[in-house]
Amino acid sequence: MRISPSSLHTITWSLTLAFCSVATAQFTQPPTQPVAGPTQSPPTRATSAAGALSPYPTRIAVVDVKQIFEQNNRFKSQMEAIEGQVKKLQEEMTNVQKWALDQQKALGEMPKGPNRDAAEAKLASQIAQYRVNETLKKKNILESEAAVYYNSWRDIERAVEAHCQRHRIDLVVRFDSRNMDPSNRESVMQTVNRSVIYQAPELDITNSVLMMLNAGAAQASAARPATATQPVGGTTARRPYAGPQAPR
Repeated sequence: MRISPSSLHTITWSLTLAFCSVATAQFTQPPTQPVAGPTQSPPTRATSAAGALSPYPTRIAVVDVKQIFEQNNRFKSQMEAIEGQVKKLQEEMTNVQKWALDQQKALGEMPKGPNRDAAEAKLASQIAQYRVNETLKKKNILESEAAVYYNSWRDIERAVEAHCQRHRIDLVVRFDSRNMDPSNRESVMQTVNRSVIYQAPELDITNSVLMMLNAGAAQASAARPATATQPVGGTTARRPYAGPQAPR
């Protein structure tokens, strides 16, 4: 069967229209949406433990711990009491040494014999007992000193914590407020090695902490019952040192 030119032209035109219709349908369809998946939010700034944004920025303060120890009235009075114990022990050591020398000199003048041997043995026993007592007293003094520092430090911690909770302070850093002495090498090196190089004056809470500590010490002193004091007019006479007690 032979196709006429007119029929061929009609078929070609029909195919052209069909192709254009398909192409138009493809380009006019809306683009397909990608499959939804888990999205990651950008990292946030400082967050709280629950993951929410912190309501206020971190607040920092500084405190001069050395100054607090030096101006803490309770700490100073306790350390003065320990210094009195140290001084008393030193005086006792001096008296014992003088007494032992006198006893050895007296023994050297005794004739040799059983009496001298017994006296030398007694003196050696007394000196040995004194050395034991001296060691125990030194240990007690050191333990008392450590307890004073420990209790004072705990008081400082509690005062700083109370101040920070009242003023919403998050971090307290130790610093040294002393000025550098250029002529003192130790002062220069301490300044060079400071952790805090600069801080605004309003960040220093040292005086506030000191006021809390000294106010608490004053209240405790006022609540403490008065102790008997020595009458004014002189001190009681001391008895001459009789030497260390013999071991029991």
